[in-house]
Amino acid sequence: MDIEKKFELIKRNTEEIINENKIKNFMKKGVVYCGYECSGEIHLGHLVTILKLLDLQKAGIKVKILLADWHTWLNQKGDWNFVNKQLKQWEKGFMSIGLKAEIIRGTSFQKKPDYIDDILKMALKITVNRGIRAMQQVARDIENAKISQIIYPLMQVEDVKKLEVNFVVSGSDQRKIYMLGLDVGKEIKLQDAVYLYTSIIPSLRGKEGKMSSSVKESFISICDKKEDIRKKINKAYCPEKIV
Repeated sequence: MDIEKKFELIKRNTEEIINENKIKNFMKKGVVYCGYECSGEIHLGHLVTILKLLDLQKAGIKVKILLADWHTWLNQKGDWNFVNKQLKQWEKGFMSIGLKAEIIRGTSFQKKPDYIDDILKMALKITVNRGIRAMQQVARDIENAKISQIIYPLMQVEDVKKLEVNFVVSGSDQRKIYMLGLDVGKEIKLQDAVYLYTSIIPSLRGKEGKMSSSVKESFISICDKKEDIRKKINKAYCPEKIV
């Protein structure tokens, strides 16, 4: 595959690209990551970023998948027994999809002193208001959000550095978090990267935002049987006269 075809493969089906002019520079030694909260089953909403990772894999980019176990816990999605059970399911799920990826658990590197040091450096430069804006897509109940959920975006920025990637794939709902990283990245010597944002598949329940593992009946799971899928589709939100 020639460079131009790889370039178009990397770009296709994205909603926005930050640092698009750097794509060709990074292609020869490209490494991409996408992070996933393990708060429930892999579902149709994850498929958009997974397909994008497959595109990059075809273009010769090395793929890393972050199973964000500590993020899941910090975001109050479950205790450690729940999180560890989910991790095993997610690892099996990604292996079955066809991604030849390096699968990394967040806690395998996020507890190291230099990681924590960078989090604190960023915390010194970010106002509470800015932190809250970045976390709004993370915390569903913003009125009762916890400090742990403000730490979450800082960790996501640091993950880009520690995973040593030059491509980041993410849903467009994570944009504020990564833009925060671009603003304060110099504090931690964050490397340049291309940010590829994909569209979000809306919840089957309509006005609740995106499909989410932690919201029942909002998603179609890879574990659903045909009859389950049929029932969910029949119950899905469908506003009158809108196609």
